[in-house]
Amino acid sequence: MNKVVRINYTIINHEARVRLGLTINEYCVFDLIHNLASNPKNAQMGWCYARKETLAGYLDLGRATVFRAIKKGLNLRLLEKHSDQPALLKATSEWFDNVMIKTESQYETDSLKTRHQASQSETNQSIKMRVNKDIDKEINNERDRQKNSRKSNGLSTISEVLNQYELPSQINGQIEYEWQAEAIRLWQELGLNGNPSQEFAKHIKSAFKKKQQGKLSVALSYCKDAIGVRDIEKLFYWRYANEAI
Repeated sequence: MNKVVRINYTIINHEARVRLGLTINEYCVFDLIHNLASNPKNAQMGWCYARKETLAGYLDLGRATVFRAIKKGLNLRLLEKHSDQPALLKATSEWFDNVMIKTESQYETDSLKTRHQASQSETNQSIKMRVNKDIDKEINNERDRQKNSRKSNGLSTISEVLNQYELPSQINGQIEYEWQAEAIRLWQELGLNGNPSQEFAKHIKSAFKKKQQGKLSVALSYCKDAIGVRDIEKLFYWRYANEAI
């Protein structure tokens, strides 16, 4: 009985994965093909010659899963076939540029990068403290806005919330709670069409229940700074989930 050798681990660039619209399995398949193709001992000079069954065995996946992943990779031009030997595969420069190369910090806004360049004598610790201070300031500003929208005897009225966000009149009648108004505002700020999806509304409602509105503000700011994102809604969920409380 042949023993199946499996790859020990895959390092996943989740920011790039979400931006490219890939599942965890698809990312792992592409990463495996790239690593096998670039193996210095590879006799095929930069091409992955492993069969789909072999790739599936490495990752403990089904052959059909690997087949669908490769088909998607070819359609997205993240993978390419050899012109003379179609069974040979390799990752394209599109994959390398999006996943392997990190030309700038994926978690900095332009304003933070500008401030970092102001003094070349700053230490890493001082820069880190400055970044944390800026993020805290954003969260505090959001909390101040939340407090200013309240009356001395409790929450502001629904009509005041609607006037503040200038929502379309045809959906005003559907608003009963402040989190609903905030969900619509954030949805519009993200540049998404129509009304918020049920999943989006569920996230905003949960944030209000947990009193984590500041995380919503940081996630919105992060998404606005992102470039070339294919699914901005999923990126918003990901950034919200990874923001420390």
